[in-house]
Amino acid sequence: MPKSTIQRWAKEGMPVPREGRNVVARPEELNQWLQQTAGEPAGVHVVTQGSDLLKDLQASVAAQLSQREPKDKRAKRPAEKKPKPKVSRKS
Repeated sequence: MPKSTIQRWAKEGMPVPREGRNVVARPEELNQWLQQTAGEPAGVHVVTQGSDLLKDLQASVAAQLSQREPKDKRAKRPAEKKPKPKVSRKS
C-alpha cells in the first residue's frame, strides 16, 4: 500500500497503527470501526480465514428484510414510460 493511502485511512479514523516501519491492522479493531462508520444493523466485519460467509450473508439479508415495510404498505411508484422508437419512412 502506498504510504499516502495509509495516512488518509488513519485521518479518516481507521485503526491502522504503525509498528516501526510497518502498519498493523487487527481484525477486531477494524470490525468495530466498520460497525461505527457503516451504520448497518447487522454486524459488518472484516473477512478472515475462519469466517462463515454463508452465515454472515444470511444474517445480513434477514436484517435487511426485517427493516422493510410489508408489500401492501409500500408506496406504489408510477410505472416509467419508455420512449417509442422513431420509425423512418422511405418514400
